[in-house]
Amino acid sequence: MTPTPPAARGHISAVLVFVFCTCLPISSLGLDPQFEADRLLMATEAALSRGDIAEAKAHKKDAQALKIALPADFDYFIALLLEHDGNTAKAIASFERYVGQTGKTGRFYKESLAGITRLKNKPVSNTQSNAQDIAWGGPSQLTLSGAEYSKKIQKLYKAPSASEGLRRHINSLLQFYGTPYQASDNKHFYELIIEQDMLITLLRADNDSRDIRVNNARFSVFGLDPYVKSDCGKGIADGPSCWIKDPRSGQPWLIIKPSDEGIAELSKALTLLIRQLQR
Repeated sequence: MTPTPPAARGHISAVLVFVFCTCLPISSLGLDPQFEADRLLMATEAALSRGDIAEAKAHKKDAQALKIALPADFDYFIALLLEHDGNTAKAIASFERYVGQTGKTGRFYKESLAGITRLKNKPVSNTQSNAQDIAWGGPSQLTLSGAEYSKKIQKLYKAPSASEGLRRHINSLLQFYGTPYQASDNKHFYELIIEQDMLITLLRADNDSRDIRVNNARFSVFGLDPYVKSDCGKGIADGPSCWIKDPRSGQPWLIIKPSDEGIAELSKALTLLIRQLQR
């Protein structure tokens, strides 16, 4: 038998390695669902620590799509997201579920108990307008100076900075008042995110939606008049509305349901946010 030349043997080995590698199942290249759940848990916590609610919700939704039992810590973070959205009863249930699973050894045991107490002590109202006054201070808050207002908002949202507190407050207002976009569906609302000096407007279908459509509003705050202007009327195609005007063009930018109180609160918070970002 004629021996195989060394060069040919090398070629054959390379082919065999290639065939072996390409025959490996594709699923082996991804994380097992239990490990992916841990990764998404870490990503959710990191997003919440930055105050990025939209990203945290996206990670939570991906984790739930795994269709497996998630780490108990997810219940704690889900409770925080529910509290942020004003879903008090569901937030309490999620905190209680976390405590029930982990007991006193849970990483967020004390925080969960504090969260339950905080939410159970929160006044309950039968009307949305009163709920807004409880959460945001009502019309009397508009008489505060800019510094006092920003400080109160930062404390209310437990935000790491005044600008982040104002951003969270603006997004709560935008979600509360919704938008007349597709008036038959009340779930649509605007959301603002900040990237350095950039303000970016998103339009969300609902709290958990990842189908976020970016509005044609992405701009730097430098050089803008920070004192935003607003109006209310029937000038929007979808019916009676109030809106914040785009600081660059004067055209409608952030559109909410008709509310004199809502547009006044939104105008003040946006003006202070732009001034904070311009510093």
